[in-house]
Amino acid sequence: MKIDRRNIQLSLSCRLLIGTLILGSASCGGSVDGQEAETEPTVAASKVLAGPYLQGEWTDDSGTVHVAMWRHDWVENDHVTARCPVPSGWVLVGGGAETFDNSDRGPLLTASFPDGATQEWVMQSKDHGLAYVHFARAYCIGLKLDGVTPDNLRAQTQYIPVDSTGLAQGPSAIALVPSTHIMVGGGARANYTGPGILLYTNTGLGFPGGGGEWYANGRDHIWADFGSVTAFAIAIPRQPTGYSGTLTADTLQFGGSPSGTGYQGLTASEVFPFAMTSVGGETFTTGAGRLLTDVYPTVGGNARGGVQVWSKDHVFPGSGRSDGRVIGIRKQ
Repeated sequence: MKIDRRNIQLSLSCRLLIGTLILGSASCGGSVDGQEAETEPTVAASKVLAGPYLQGEWTDDSGTVHVAMWRHDWVENDHVTARCPVPSGWVLVGGGAETFDNSDRGPLLTASFPDGATQEWVMQSKDHGLAYVHFARAYCIGLKLDGVTPDNLRAQTQYIPVDSTGLAQGPSAIALVPSTHIMVGGGARANYTGPGILLYTNTGLGFPGGGGEWYANGRDHIWADFGSVTAFAIAIPRQPTGYSGTLTADTLQFGGSPSGTGYQGLTASEVFPFAMTSVGGETFTTGAGRLLTDVYPTVGGNARGGVQVWSKDHVFPGSGRSDGRVIGIRKQ
């Protein structure tokens, strides 16, 4: 969570329909939250992690799709890796990464992605060029469906990783979901061995009729490096075995207002009748460039889920904005 030195940019919201993107229309639905109060993290690097901690639960309008969100303890380091496991009885479909900082030195995101084997959401952040110890934590989102056991739902859930081609200073990748499934979430990871590849896109687009795409973009910054990125898509069948009915997915996009340098972010909410299962974010920039610092879920002003996205320039000024998306599903 970002504190009051940052100026939250309010956003327009809209539904992404099949083949149609409506931006800035008065008919678009949605709401924008105010910023939650934040407590300064006090966890020490040596503290035994005890989470995750439940933050909220919600359903779709049918009451047959159940979603819950947790967050884990703060971790302190110059290069942080934090995990958030979904509790027993839930299936991992989303998550996020939050850093706590007010310095121009960083930190910056390098990963926020699902580990399907362990049912944990993994986030990674780092200083960059300038040594800086910081706090960061991971969020995770779990799914239940009426009539489907957790083991059965987990067996039907696909975690689809796609690597970028070769090594590059600005790698990109797209993970695709087949039309027989709906995309419920996704994530991104930068892979590097030098100074670092940093994320500026970790977001997706789920289609109501099935299928979807999750995008991962990264780049080096100031200090040259060659690396790759991995995009992850999470998918379940449109008609899961054991579930009575067909599921549909949709994407709500929030566009931040273009602004100046420093930290820029937005906060926004999912809307009726969907239940949010995942969040994404990206940053657009001019000048030296902007990079993601946070993309994480919230309960949202409508108590159906929401998103916070933050970005910043680093060392050299770069103006721009942060955009956010939420992926929601419901019974059709």
